[in-house]
Amino acid sequence: MGQTNYRATLHYNVTVRRSTKSEKQSSNLLKKATQKKRDGDLDAAIACLREAYGLMSKHTTIYPIDTYLRLPLYLQHAGRYGEAMAEFEQLLCNTPPTVVKEFPHAPREVLQSIAAMRYADIFDKVRLSTHREKHFVHSVYYMVLSLASRAVGLRLQDKGGLFRDPSWWIDRLRPLLERAGRESLLEGLVEICIRHSLSGNTQSLASFANEIKSMLKIDLNSASVNMPDVPESFPQ
Repeated sequence: MGQTNYRATLHYNVTVRRSTKSEKQSSNLLKKATQKKRDGDLDAAIACLREAYGLMSKHTTIYPIDTYLRLPLYLQHAGRYGEAMAEFEQLLCNTPPTVVKEFPHAPREVLQSIAAMRYADIFDKVRLSTHREKHFVHSVYYMVLSLASRAVGLRLQDKGGLFRDPSWWIDRLRPLLERAGRESLLEGLVEICIRHSLSGNTQSLASFANEIKSMLKIDLNSASVNMPDVPESFPQ
């Protein structure tokens, strides 16, 4: 008997929408900001970003979080560290309502996962900024929050097995802890991180952050540091 070949045909529609005038303007401003930064004119680059964000706030287009993380990174690079931290905090606080707005029909667990991954990206850039300012203990704090948030986000997608392995955490935390002079805390931090990764969610992020803050013995409310706080909860 001859072999029968089966071929599946997929039919789908693609809707192509032309960019609006406002969207083109914001895109051009984002490109201009990049060029101004390359030219060393950070104040102009920052102004371009703020203008672009103003236009983008009126669009239905969903922009990746990296687009918005450019502003606090530019501010820190320009020596405006306090302003940078305020922008980071605003992004953290805006994450829950933004995720709900962008994915209005998604189940709560999916929203939790998306928010956790977004937190991870923001915390990672706060870590970078604090490291550049040589606030190494604070860099540890935000690295922990970034890694733990990503672990929670992946666990909610049933992809969190990697974070059960203590060696995974040790490899990433040890260098920063040594730089910060807190290497004795490694074992305890790893234990807390694994526990949160296996059972925590965005609702428990604030209490987890306070636990890490206490262990590291840091004051994030110091006027000389200006650290952003972690949002208290995710909307019901």
